[in-house]
Amino acid sequence: MVHNRVMPFLCVASKGRAERTERNSNIVERESIWRRPGIALDRSSPPSPIAVSRWFSMTSSVNEAATDTSKDHFVAKIVLRSMDIHFSCDGRSSQDGQVTPGSVHVANPSSHVSCLFRGPYDCLHLHIPTNMMVECGRRGLTSSTAGFEYPNAFLQDSSIGQLCRALLGADEIGADLGLLYVDHLALALTTRIVALFQRHNGNHSTRASGLAKWRLKRAMDYIDARFAEPIRLADIAAAAGLTRMYFAAQFRESTGLRPHEYLLRRRVERAQTMLAEKDASLVNVALSVGFESQSHFTSVFKRYVGQPPNAWRQSVCPGLRPERRTA
Repeated sequence: MVHNRVMPFLCVASKGRAERTERNSNIVERESIWRRPGIALDRSSPPSPIAVSRWFSMTSSVNEAATDTSKDHFVAKIVLRSMDIHFSCDGRSSQDGQVTPGSVHVANPSSHVSCLFRGPYDCLHLHIPTNMMVECGRRGLTSSTAGFEYPNAFLQDSSIGQLCRALLGADEIGADLGLLYVDHLALALTTRIVALFQRHNGNHSTRASGLAKWRLKRAMDYIDARFAEPIRLADIAAAAGLTRMYFAAQFRESTGLRPHEYLLRRRVERAQTMLAEKDASLVNVALSVGFESQSHFTSVFKRYVGQPPNAWRQSVCPGLRPERRTA
């Protein structure tokens, strides 16, 4: 008798775990080829049913990538930092411009995807077996939405972004416990993504649309041009041509973030670029991106990135010597 349950998918072969640990020092591995994890997806006994990999670069150059999704997997792309991209699936554009952290796109099996990255990028890819996605769908909000084809769209969910930040902390746990931690969070992310797209599929015709694209672009451009300065909500709203309270609600509807949270993220992302490209002191970086003190900068940076600035810089640029603490 076969039971319709999700939990058996978490059973992991100990041999597979050992192979994954030996192959890569990072539990969430970095992709050398876009949307291709180092672990083969067609193995008879993969280390985990959901392969998790990270596509990451801090360079300011333009990078273009294209690939075909496996016929046996869905691929969920989760944005970890604000990125300027042109993303297409099966020849149809789904995003041309900036996407914010917590944005999610799901590519159906056997689909062709391509992306133009205009500057730094950071995202997670979940490679989810088709049978697992269908099973999660059957347990979703309504039985009528189980197994539907995922729309070619980026949807926003702040909880997904929080789960991803938690997942990136797996290396601090280490070894088998870290692998088990990733397996469970990957399943949690999958169920959350299924629920997000099912809600969209069921009520997208009636849900609020958020800011018009031109208003959203004006607001983002205003922040990007002045994030090193004190910025008031009223100033951003005026740039978008709206009242303060109405703008704040519509901005969150469009991005999943409050305007102040988006501003902090942009400051942290600019700080990441500076830390990776320059041998600048932390206090100079903090002041350059609009923080009033190094301590506040360190606190916010760790909240959004999962590591203190010095530790993050060492992980990205191992050759740099860590900055010494000064009185």
